[in-house]
Amino acid sequence: TITTGINDNPVETRELIISPNPASEYVEILPLNPPHGGGIQGGGSEIKIYNTFGDNVVNYELRITNYENARIDISHLPVGLYFIQIGNKYGKFAKV
Repeated sequence: TITTGINDNPVETRELIISPNPASEYVEILPLNPPHGGGIQGGGSEIKIYNTFGDNVVNYELRITNYENARIDISHLPVGLYFIQIGNKYGKFAKV
């Protein structure tokens, strides 16, 4: 056999899909275990939101089942850019 150093397996993304983006009242995260891959399967059970200074501004316990969106109230946050972390997955959104 010849080793080429090329991995033929698809690369798993660590990015979360967040909508709407920008948002003002809430954001939703792609469902757990969607039928065609991706999502936040195995990512963890706590959602953490950080501001651009790296301050943890929201901790939210993930209490949803498969194929449901994680909907997070962000109406109390000031306008700005935020980063969401769930386990080893991440995403960003703008609050307007």
